Amino acid sequence: MSEDVRQNIDFPMIPKTVDEEMKTFLMVLIDTIKDLAQGTSYVEGDLVIGGNIRFQEAGANPVDPQPGETVIWRSDGTGDGDDGDIMMSSNVDGNIRHGVIQW
Repeated sequence: MSEDVRQNIDFPMIPKTVDEEMKTFLMVLIDTIKDLAQGTSYVEGDLVIGGNIRFQEAGANPVDPQPGETVIWRSDGTGDGDDGDIMMSSNVDGNIRHGVIQW
């Protein structure tokens, strides 16, 4: 998000007593969380989550991943997998594989 766009957004949850460096950090963090929630962010490096990841049923298989990508979703039984299966599709050099993640 560009700096001028960010300046036009109200961040009421950040207390006015927070110093500018912390305010900038919090604004970037908030932007990143919003982007991740909308599925529009790219994380390079490790993504460490100190909590749960919750999957909702997908209505069907997602769009096939691009070469070098992997997609994970929860099946509702209308595409690959049975209702409740955690599925994964992977694309290696144009060869797409679908499978159930076993546990």
